[in-house]
Amino acid sequence: MSTRVEASSWSSLRAQTCKHAFALVLQSLGRYSESKSLMHKLFSALLCAVLLCLPARADSGSHWIELRSPHFLVLTDSRASDARHVAGELERMRLLFQKVLPYASFDAGQPIVVLALKNRKSFEALEPASYLERGSLTLAGLFQPTEARNYILLRLDAGEGGAGSRPFATIYHEYTHFLLRKSPWIPLWLNEGLAQFYENTDLRFNKVSLGMPDSNQLLFLRSEKLIPVQTLITVNHDSPYYHQEDAASVFYAESWALTHMLEVTDAQNHQSRVMNYAKALLAGKSSTEAAQLAFGDLTTLGKELDSYVARGSYMEFQLNLDQMVNEASFTTQPITTEQADAYRADVLAHDNRSDEAMALDRQILSVDEKNALAHETLGLIALHSNKLGEASKEFTLAIEDGSDSAFADYFYAQAAISDGDRDTDGRIEAALRRAIKIDPSFAPSYDVLARLLATQHKDLEEAHLMELQAVAQDPAELNYRLNTAWILAEQHEPDRALQVLQAARSLAANEPQKQDLEARILQMKQMSASMQSSHTPATAVRVASSPSAGGAPPPGASEPEVSLQHVRILDNYHELKLPEPAKPGPHRKLNGTVHHVVCGYPKALAFDVESKEKKLSLFNADMYSMQLTTIGFIAKDEIDLCKQFEGERVQLEYLPVQDATYAGEVVAIAIVH
Repeated sequence: MSTRVEASSWSSLRAQTCKHAFALVLQSLGRYSESKSLMHKLFSALLCAVLLCLPARADSGSHWIELRSPHFLVLTDSRASDARHVAGELERMRLLFQKVLPYASFDAGQPIVVLALKNRKSFEALEPASYLERGSLTLAGLFQPTEARNYILLRLDAGEGGAGSRPFATIYHEYTHFLLRKSPWIPLWLNEGLAQFYENTDLRFNKVSLGMPDSNQLLFLRSEKLIPVQTLITVNHDSPYYHQEDAASVFYAESWALTHMLEVTDAQNHQSRVMNYAKALLAGKSSTEAAQLAFGDLTTLGKELDSYVARGSYMEFQLNLDQMVNEASFTTQPITTEQADAYRADVLAHDNRSDEAMALDRQILSVDEKNALAHETLGLIALHSNKLGEASKEFTLAIEDGSDSAFADYFYAQAAISDGDRDTDGRIEAALRRAIKIDPSFAPSYDVLARLLATQHKDLEEAHLMELQAVAQDPAELNYRLNTAWILAEQHEPDRALQVLQAARSLAANEPQKQDLEARILQMKQMSASMQSSHTPATAVRVASSPSAGGAPPPGASEPEVSLQHVRILDNYHELKLPEPAKPGPHRKLNGTVHHVVCGYPKALAFDVESKEKKLSLFNADMYSMQLTTIGFIAKDEIDLCKQFEGERVQLEYLPVQDATYAGEVVAIAIVH
């Protein structure tokens, strides 16, 4: 039986008590008005009653307003008029993007949550930890996508305190990247160029000014040698032009200049070269082939760009929005501090400020014990810390408290799967189906359900359909294609799996992904050859074609062999949310004992190392890339880190990362006996 008290019931009881207290004191004042000593005591009692019955947390001086527009949920500690202005500005920008970026992927699920904060103090209370360090950039706005929700943070006083007069610039820049997130065919130069081009957009109701130049970019370009256009359009995430600081600065500035030149001159000449370029890329052309088709001779284009930069005269152009934003239709209402704080805590949890998020959530729950979002955030922090039981408990409470988002169900499933309790499979499946019903646009729910069904061999055809839904919702996610191929291999259809993998080649963003994909393609070819040779289904290949990494069966073998290592990785499969790879730099060393080993998709490894001085959580997204050695013994067989690593004494080297969960990425391990 629940012992939790409804906040509304407590408020009602408190109001009744206060009403009776005032009545008794006032009645007594009338009866004993002639006695000074009694009057003094009664006035004291009246003062106590007033103080007791004041609204809770009134001393904070904060009040919150919630505004809902068609695509944004704005929360502000300022005025309703400020919230309305912010929502109108963002809705107009969304209309602009629908007009100028027809190939973008617009947010179809929950509205983007906007925290419009009245001053620098309110803003800094939610900034990522990295921006709070001395000497860091002063922000006026921030776009923060998370696993569950997408947040925009804005300072309403920007321009008054030196934060700059364009608080929306950063928002527009990151929102452009957000809209292009499911368009992997867009080359890096155009993705960055468009984001920089649109960040300086000026919106005046239905009038839009585009192409405002960036003075810093102009000065930089005039002093640096430009990258040849033929090279610029082929730069990818592995290129030194993207990673090396000086080269990257030229790359970003020149990407903006080329995009600016194309966009402005297209508008002046009534051309659509950028759109034609995009269509050629969508048709499967390489960046160079598409550029030649859309822009003509690339040497000539390079000379045109040189002249454009040297001239230093950058035109702007205007266009009208086809639709008007009806700000009068936006709805506003006051919300409690606890309701607003639940969103603030969720932001902090994704800002590498988990301790502050937990403290705020516990404060919220002491007043509003049934705050579903507070429970969800605590569950997410526990999940990221690999406290799986605690995470499941918090997500269950969020669901029981009436969470209307898909994320409580989805993250409950994630925690329960990672916990490895097979008795909960029915509840996991129900939670994932509920998440899909609440938000049919959230691709990860389909993906996790597909893998759950496939590992159970419960309904492989439905598993295949679920994974196809994940691909349809997020075509740019490579893992969904790999999982589709795995499920097809489970169905003994390596030829169809091979087609999926070959079509996914354009999605591999870096060299490790490309190598992994080619290994899987070879694996499917060998599986197909093996099945054709034996004329019988090769069930043993199921593991080798799973999301785990590994070798492939030898061509022509009737019963392909799979190493035990691969079987173990599959059996211990967990979903891991890992940070970006560490940046190159000096290695740090640590000696200690390994605990809490988790293997993840497709070759990931995460574990804790505890020494006398400290305990660190470490990871590697590709365990086979690590240098693994032994000291004091010779391993008789292949070492299975997923099963045999727990409790081992190790000497290791790692590269530090900026992440709330992990201290660094492991590069070398020596197991000591």
